[in-house]
Amino acid sequence: MADKKDHPRRRRTDNPGFALPRSMGTSGLKIKNVCIVMMVVSAVIYVLLMMKSVQLQSNYNSLQTSTTEYFGANGDARRINEASDYMTDQVRMFSIELNRSYVDNYFREAKVSHNRERAMENLKTRPVGADTIEYFNKAIRYSNELMDTEYYAMRLIVEALGYGIDTFPPELQDTQLAPADAALSAEAKIWKARAMLFDSSYQQHKSLIRHNLDLAFATAVEAMDDIQRHNAVLVADNMFQQKVCITALFVLTLLIFGAIIVLVVNPLNNYMENIRAGRMLDLSGAYEFRYLASTYNSIFERNMTNQELLRHKAEHDFLTGLMNRGSFADISDMLRDSTNDVAMVLVDVDVFKQINDKYGHATGDKILQKVSKLLLGATRNSDSVFRLGGDEFGIIMTYMTPEDKSAIAEKFNSINDAMQHPMDGLPLCSISVGVAFSAAGYREALYLNADKALYQVKRSKRGGVNFYQEVLE
Repeated sequence: MADKKDHPRRRRTDNPGFALPRSMGTSGLKIKNVCIVMMVVSAVIYVLLMMKSVQLQSNYNSLQTSTTEYFGANGDARRINEASDYMTDQVRMFSIELNRSYVDNYFREAKVSHNRERAMENLKTRPVGADTIEYFNKAIRYSNELMDTEYYAMRLIVEALGYGIDTFPPELQDTQLAPADAALSAEAKIWKARAMLFDSSYQQHKSLIRHNLDLAFATAVEAMDDIQRHNAVLVADNMFQQKVCITALFVLTLLIFGAIIVLVVNPLNNYMENIRAGRMLDLSGAYEFRYLASTYNSIFERNMTNQELLRHKAEHDFLTGLMNRGSFADISDMLRDSTNDVAMVLVDVDVFKQINDKYGHATGDKILQKVSKLLLGATRNSDSVFRLGGDEFGIIMTYMTPEDKSAIAEKFNSINDAMQHPMDGLPLCSISVGVAFSAAGYREALYLNADKALYQVKRSKRGGVNFYQEVLE
């Protein structure tokens, strides 16, 4: 009967927040004073900075334009390369998977998207120079030559698969196969198409496309670098005059952020974390936050003390310290939707009325306290032990099945043995135990079955353990 998990009802009632000091000290910087100083200094620096910003704006716009053109040329080159690679991927996938959708994707790029052509039109409007345009034209020319090979390969596959050629774009309809290729078997046509798309000649054309694109981009970068260097010199002259202002502003910004973090953000985060965790607040940050935390802590400590006392009284039996019938109702409701195995144990102290009559209620109370301690010692942390009323106790044991009967019986028999051989001067007594099992959480019938099992013990003998045979599903 080893622990399987901690039960949520067995929690500590002490609160770590009580260990914090109750200092009411509220010394510290005031946020209002800090804000006034920061505002005055910031206003002076911003006035100086704006005077230089007007001079810088014109040169900055020129530099920004040249930078935009730089990245635009890079994007145009990338789009041409990506379009070419995309079309290559689609025609190759068509040769491998023989799925017509790849042909549709290929011609959608070539005839609808026109990414290559659009990129070329953009390049002609940029200050990239004639050499750059020439290299781009070469890349497009090699790409077009590659398309002829791709049309031929696709026509081979279309013929091999038996598709009606009139359902394909005109480019494929106009592509004629050589007589020798037209006479090939379907399988041979497919293999020839794959060879054309993966041979060294095809790869060489791809390399030429990439090489010319690289050269085009390199010459474009060189041309735009000259423009950027000229604009950068103009910007640098104005930037030098702003350095002092920007440095001062940067330092001030760090100071402002540092003050906000130290005086406001950190205390707020600490307060939120402590409030969520149910702890008192640390005295930190600005004067206002320290005062707030000190006041909150005073109220919090009083409320927590009252809440813990009320909660414990509401959930526990005053005599034994066990959870009471109300807690039993809460936990049993919580386990109604469970799909885990549950055992319900009902325990009754034998001849308890006679003990009360013979030895008095004080002795009877000690017997109940003794039984409570023995039950807690024999159960796991995942089990819930209740005093249901009078001399009746209940235990909800999770993850227990009929295969655990011998272990359960051994525990309660050991309790009876201890009660039959008391070492504390209390009179001899015993407990009767009824146990029922459920394979799908708690049910009302589970309690009734345990009660029936307990009744059989009380009727036939006392000081024993009886198990109800039916297992609720």
